[in-house]
Amino acid sequence: MNNVNGTRAVPRITLDHNCIIALEEQRDGADALRELISLTEGGGCRLCVAAIGASELLRDGTYAETFTGFQNKLTAVGLSNAEILSSPAYIGLAFLGRALFVGDSMLDLERRIHDILFPSIELDFAAYCAAHSLETDRDWETAKVKKWRNAKCDTLALWCHVWHHGDIFVTTDENFHKVSKKPKLIALGAGNILCPNEAVRTLNTCRIALL
Repeated sequence: MNNVNGTRAVPRITLDHNCIIALEEQRDGADALRELISLTEGGGCRLCVAAIGASELLRDGTYAETFTGFQNKLTAVGLSNAEILSSPAYIGLAFLGRALFVGDSMLDLERRIHDILFPSIELDFAAYCAAHSLETDRDWETAKVKKWRNAKCDTLALWCHVWHHGDIFVTTDENFHKVSKKPKLIALGAGNILCPNEAVRTLNTCRIALL
């Protein structure tokens, strides 16, 4: 978390979609997440969210048709000032203006993250459909297709964090914290992967050290 001049930079914290849900539904970790939000007001950190979060499953079991609903959700939970990190431009997943055209290095990073998080799920949608005897028309409402889409959203959330040079990825999803996976993800450039309470303790420790 140092910049090119060797001075202390403001840490960039990426909150995954589970954190947004925790704030929205007052789940475990919500208090710590609100503390992270308060730290941004004093310049203690910079919060980010991945644009792919707009493509996550909604409470009613459907998917958003516009990006506005996601922005409204961020505002409702106190994240209106969070930086939104653009994700790869996948048809049916990405929203115009919030996606990046994908190059070889981007694809390589995505594959590396996917292979660590979901080694038993095919990276490519067509390959996944072929393996599970599904049509490739992206009927997102079927359970098996939802499973692939959820894996893709999780992969791209961390991809956004790494690609946009985040320092700490905050998530309550145990899949990211598994001892067989977390060190490998950190080695890809995640900086650190912490739960909300751990992130607060880490940032407060850094603040005390600078006093």
